[in-house]
Amino acid sequence: TITAGAPNTLTARLKRGNHDWVRVFVGNDNALASRATAWVNLANGTLGTVSASGSWTLGSGHSVTSLGNGWHQLELRFTPNHATLTVWATSASADNTTARANVGSGAGVGCQYEMWGVQVEQGQPATAYQANAGSLSGPAVSTRGADLATASFATLFPGGAGTVLWSGMLPQNAGAAAAQTLWQ
Repeated sequence: TITAGAPNTLTARLKRGNHDWVRVFVGNDNALASRATAWVNLANGTLGTVSASGSWTLGSGHSVTSLGNGWHQLELRFTPNHATLTVWATSASADNTTARANVGSGAGVGCQYEMWGVQVEQGQPATAYQANAGSLSGPAVSTRGADLATASFATLFPGGAGTVLWSGMLPQNAGAAAAQTLWQ
């Protein structure tokens, strides 16, 4: 469920076709007066300009991550002013431009890229991809608990000793002085 005024995250998996730049935007009207926009360079997997318009605001930590085999995952963090959202994507001729890519037949004509696994969820950062049964006529709404990894000490370290290497972020849901547990 999307709540107006609450932080949200859009994730989308993208792959280059016959041009480099894609512009992905999420908004609450077809006129795009209120939206968050990200430009992604699919040739090198980098994030270009990220912007917000209308009364939307941007979160921090936007990213493009390589998924291998030419696929990249965009993570765009924003706070919308409306609870009904629409996601669009178009080719772009360069970073921070609304001009469509031209592959020889006119702007936007014949441009190809792949996009799948688009997901908008309340909260930041994004959780793991969750398949659902959406349709072209409307989204599928699904909920789930937090992503948790659990294992016993004996399973992780059958010899009784070892090292844990972890990279990630612990959100500060509790007060600033409260402790959070990574390992228990």
